[in-house]
Amino acid sequence: MKYLVALLALVPAYVFSGMLAFADGHTNQLEVEKETPKVYWTRKPIQCGPPNGLVELVKGYGEIPLLTADGVTADGQGQMVNIKIIFAVNPETGSWTLIEVNSPDQACVLGNGEGYNINSLPPITTKQET
Repeated sequence: MKYLVALLALVPAYVFSGMLAFADGHTNQLEVEKETPKVYWTRKPIQCGPPNGLVELVKGYGEIPLLTADGVTADGQGQMVNIKIIFAVNPETGSWTLIEVNSPDQACVLGNGEGYNINSLPPITTKQET
């Protein structure tokens, strides 16, 4: 019984000592970076439907396509598929919707919100022949 009491007394000390070491900043930053993944897969519930249905949805918010882009992504089986990204905005209200069209039958809302900035691109430089 006395061993059980001793063990129970040590468990909180062990647990909190690690928390205190982390809290006071004396941990090795390199070790923390090795443990933290830089990029990882996750599952996120998203709304999908026929592309025409999503077009009507964003039109209902007064949003128009500001940017479209062609790309690729992995499907559920790990196969690469061609996609189209559409970033639609309402210039009056500031609302926006980001849509991925991944087939003629399916498009998905990746995100939406209010407020966006249109960033200017740096000038394109070309090599001059001498």
